[in-house]
Amino acid sequence: MAAAAAPGALGALSAGRVRLVAACCARLGSAAWARGTAPRRGYSSEVKTEDELRVRHLEEENRGGTQRLPRAIGMALAKELIFSARVLDGQEAKAVGLISHVLEQNQEGDAAYRKALDLAREFLPQGPVAMRVAKLAINQGMEVDLVTGLAIEEACYAQTISTKDRLEGLLAFKEKRPPRYKGE
Repeated sequence: MAAAAAPGALGALSAGRVRLVAACCARLGSAAWARGTAPRRGYSSEVKTEDELRVRHLEEENRGGTQRLPRAIGMALAKELIFSARVLDGQEAKAVGLISHVLEQNQEGDAAYRKALDLAREFLPQGPVAMRVAKLAINQGMEVDLVTGLAIEEACYAQTISTKDRLEGLLAFKEKRPPRYKGE
């Protein structure tokens, strides 16, 4: 099985294992794709092959687990996973919101990679300016209270108001055609 991590399923590949930005050592199911979304960090999609997800212990290099994991999956479950080092399979990880997709591995061994490409193809037609500020609002908003997060969202949206892409999106909607964004 392959697992694709969702926004909030924090991860990066490092020295043969997936490290949750939640700062817990972890292993994700066969060909797991972990998409890192940690604020102010550039984690990217990676592939890992192991059979289980285990939140085992905090390490010096992986600080922040007690803060990030509860934000990703809730306080009660974060405590349970950190305190027990319980093993989650791909379906359980998906059920708790730690990952967003669980896939059967294909014959080529690149099911997670192909899923990542499919997701990228869904993202590609969207307005690059709006995508950039949405990513910024999500990443920065995860580190603050709701009121501050809403202010960040408003400030990010304000950056799109005067863009050509926003005008193109509105015009395309009015004309019932796909938009042609240019990142301007």
